[in-house]
Amino acid sequence: MDEKSKKVLKQYTVDAASILKQSILLVESGEASFYRVAAAQLRILLCDTTFRHNRTEDIAVLPILFPEFELPALASTRAESGLMLPIVEWLDQPAAPGLDLNVRQMIRRICDVDGGAHIDPKPLKGVPPGSDPARWILEISRILLPELEKALGI
Repeated sequence: MDEKSKKVLKQYTVDAASILKQSILLVESGEASFYRVAAAQLRILLCDTTFRHNRTEDIAVLPILFPEFELPALASTRAESGLMLPIVEWLDQPAAPGLDLNVRQMIRRICDVDGGAHIDPKPLKGVPPGSDPARWILEISRILLPELEKALGI
């Protein structure tokens, strides 16, 4: 990637971090619907894709800008050990105990079905019953944001 493209991508990342931070504050102040805005930023940063030339291509910003980027493990036993995981492994973790979705699938489900970027009114396609998507997105955002700000130097 040339320096100009990298500079543009870095600015998008700084902007996404700012939007994510503000979305967290809004959710915490009672504006629960802003979890969808946070989910869209998580998708852009961590697990966005596009379909080009008859195949799915990863276009998430963080793996492009920071290929060595790592995040703390979610599972309690692994998290307590301070284990850091590369983005791909981190996204492949179970989203939450008892859910049959990994982190990537949950972010995408919220963005693609629950109103983060698209809406699908069919309940079977939505977020699994019994899960709290606003709380889940807030927790994931709180994990990502400090690591992201550290990587960006902000």
